[in-house]
Amino acid sequence: MDELKRQRILSAATAIAVVFFTVLLISLIWQIATLGVKRAEAKRLQQEIDLLETQKEQIQDEIELWQQDWKIEERARQLKG
Repeated sequence: MDELKRQRILSAATAIAVVFFTVLLISLIWQIATLGVKRAEAKRLQQEIDLLETQKEQIQDEIELWQQDWKIEERARQLKG
């Protein structure tokens, strides 16, 4: 193998390695950015879940109070009549 052929092979291998690592680096940066977006979305959704659970508990408490009031009023009607 003469020197010129070896130099061309080395240049081609170097170019392929540089392109490969550039694509790999871009892919890594993209994945990190996507991960950050997904984490922010997960955090937002968890906050929304917490808010909805709190509202659900409040509504259940209101329903229990309404049912108690309704039972008291129904019992009062029975005792009146």
